[in-house]
Parts: sequence; structure tokens; C-alpha cells
Amino acid sequence: AELFDCILSGDMEEGQVSHQSLSTSTSVSDADVTAGEALPQFWHFLPGDVLVKIFSNLDIVTLLKGASLVCQTWNNAARDPLLYHRIAMDGSFGGLDENSCQHLHALLDRASEVEHLSLCRWDSIDMTHDILEEESTENVKTLLIDFSTCTRLPVDTFMQFLTAQCPYITALSLAGVRNLGDEPLATVLDSFVNIEHLDLSYCPRVTDEGFIARKEKSWKLRTLRLDECPFVTDLGVSAIMRLYPSLREITLDGENITSDGLVPIRQAERINSFSLSFSAFHDNDILEILCNESSMIQRIQKLRLKKAPYLSPLVLENALLIGAPFRIQFLDLTSWEHLSTEAVQVVARTCPDLSVIKLSWCIRVGDAAMLDLVRNCLKLEEMVLIGMKGLDGSFLGSALDIHTALAAPMKPLDRCRLIDLTQCNSVDDTIIHRAVRLLPFLTVVDYYGNNFGFREEEDIRST
Repeated sequence: AELFDCILSGDMEEGQVSHQSLSTSTSVSDADVTAGEALPQFWHFLPGDVLVKIFSNLDIVTLLKGASLVCQTWNNAARDPLLYHRIAMDGSFGGLDENSCQHLHALLDRASEVEHLSLCRWDSIDMTHDILEEESTENVKTLLIDFSTCTRLPVDTFMQFLTAQCPYITALSLAGVRNLGDEPLATVLDSFVNIEHLDLSYCPRVTDEGFIARKEKSWKLRTLRLDECPFVTDLGVSAIMRLYPSLREITLDGENITSDGLVPIRQAERINSFSLSFSAFHDNDILEILCNESSMIQRIQKLRLKKAPYLSPLVLENALLIGAPFRIQFLDLTSWEHLSTEAVQVVARTCPDLSVIKLSWCIRVGDAAMLDLVRNCLKLEEMVLIGMKGLDGSFLGSALDIHTALAAPMKPLDRCRLIDLTQCNSVDDTIIHRAVRLLPFLTVVDYYGNNFGFREEEDIRST
């Protein structure tokens, strides 16, 4: 991987590699290296299976416009059909030129089957049609499409085309297709009989009618996301819970949903992931949902209660004090205006399996709560703390002191991979630098959104 990075970064010209870079390569014999002589240039003789393994970590654009152009050996490796079982066409990479597109089509002709196809932040309808018309994409199982930047998507005809070309899809994301309405949605629901995961977030034209009109149950759907779909109301929720008896994860926009509309969810013991945002619920409503006769709070693994302006911190404390420990692994309380340090400390005491916590813009929460989290939740991997004005970073310094002094198999921050402190203006940068020096796999994001540490060059702010 080090050799690969050097070549692609332009630090070395083709064929010029240091002795250290090749010291582990089996392609170079001892006879090739003599004292005082430069090592012959054998980097392009890396075994093909090694190159394919390295290339499998690249996005499709870098693979076609970068690695495949280095030399003939790399070009041959970049054509391996195994590399095209998972294809991510991300518009943020600048897309493909005409020659690269022709190259991609040629490779798709050779690929036996594409299993995962991602067209996120993609705005080329014609190219999407061309790619999906390839024979190798007929059996695609996972399709992620984000046409949020394409305002003129002919959604009706595109959905008909999609259902004809990729009938075996099990996971489909249409997030951001803002002109997706109930009729195209009906086409999707009727055609993809094997679908297990469906994401319709940021599709504001989806309404109750898209679900109420359906009669046949689907026993395979397990995940349904309707974030920022404000016209799905109590009637729609009731229809969803009736149509999808195997549903495990549901995400809702709470703008037009009442506590009565959530009765079918709180009665469904199969639900282990629940997300509600923009809700006007008060404390008693949320307590009734979480602490009902089926004890949702005790079985839930992922819980999101975002942007809830009317909730007090006591609702979380009371819900978590009914009995512990809980199974919650993912907790998102973003923009919970009145959330307190004490409430988060209750989370730290009662949720030992917590791996991801998001508290962005919870401005009343302080360092004491964060320190309790890292001390008690040893499985913690991500902490998204954007805009938390109450933090000064002392929790991180104290956690590092404990980590250094403690001799134990599992220590605070051992598993932590991301701490996002964007717009936390009181955190001292010296603490950030100390953290990434001590913990080699940790990435910390500073006030300005700059990454430090393991993933310093990546854009991970959406993680």
C-alpha cells in the first residue's frame, strides 16, 4: 500500500522505487540487489492478485483514470471482473470522460455480475441508462441512487426502466429524488418483490396514499427510511406497519405524526431501530412510546430522537432508569435543545454497548458527560459533537490520561475512530494533536472541519 501511494501521488516516476519499498516483494530476488548499486525497477511486477486486492479499495473513477494508466501491468489488473462487483459512481469525484466511460462499458461487458451499484451525487441520466442497460447489471442486488442535484429527472419513465433492468434488487436508495411521487413509488413497491431495504428520505412528494393504496403484504422489507417526508402521517404509519410485518427499522419525519400514529410501532416487538425527527411531542408522549407495555427502550438497538424542541432532559433520564443495562448501540439526539449533562451521564451509566453517539448542537451538555461516556462505554467508536458550545475539550485530555495510566485489556478510547468537534470553539488544538499522536487509529475533526490523525486526507464529516 505504501508503494502504491508513492506511485499514484507522483513522488516517484515510473520505474523508480526505493529499496525499502520493495523489501517485502517476492518478485525481487537477492541477486537483484548488490552493495552500492541502485535496485532495478521491478515495482510493475507486483503479483496480479496483490494489485487487484489493492485496487479493490479504490473508487471507480480513480481506478479508471488513475491506476489503469500507470503501466500495462496495472492496466491489466484494473480490468479484473472481480473489481466491478461493487461500483460506486460518486459525482464528487468529477465524473468520467468519454474514454473512461467506454472503458467502463467494456469492463462491464466482461464482469459476470455487478452486486452493488452506487450512483450517489450523480446527475447524468443518459449515462445511468447506459450503465443499467449492461447485461452484467441485471442481477444487481444493491442500488443506491441520489439524483438530488438533478432537478429534471423523468421519474415515471426512469422507474419503469429501472424495474425492467434490475428486477432482483434487495436494497434501493432513492434519497433526494424530490419529484418522486406516489405513482412511481407504487411502481417500485409492486415491482421489487425481493426488496429488503428502501430509503425514500428527502422525497417530500411521498404521501400516505403511496402506502394506503397497497393491499398485498410484503414479508421481506426490513428497513424503511422516510426522513423529511412530512406528508406521511398517522394513516401512512398505520398502513406501513400493516403491509410490512417483517419491518425492523423505521425512520419517520414527525412533523405531522401524533402519538396515536405511533401506537402500531410501539406495539410491534420486532422493531429494533426507531428514528423520529422534527416532532412536536412532549415528555409524556415519548415516555409512552419508549416505556410502553412492550418496553421498546429495552429492546431497541438504534434510537434517533432528533430536533425535538419541546422535550426536557428528564424524559431520557426517566426512560433509562426503568432498568439497565440497555441494548442501545446507536444513539442520535442531534439538536435536542434542552438536553442536559445529567441526562447524558445517565446514558453513560445504562448503555454499555453504545458504539455511536451523536449530540450535535446539544449546547447544554458539558465535558463531565463526555468523560463518563468514554469511561463507561468502552465500545464507543464515533462521537459526533458538532456545535457543542459547552465543551472545552477537557474530557478528551482526562480520557487520554486514563488511557495512558490504565493497564487493562480494554481502555477508554481504544475502539474510538472518530471524534467530530466541528464548531466547538473552546476546544484547545493541543488536546487534538495529543489525542491523534497517542491513538494511531483515531481521527479528530477540529473547529474548522479539518481532519487530524488516521483519516486526515478524507472527507468524513458526513459519517
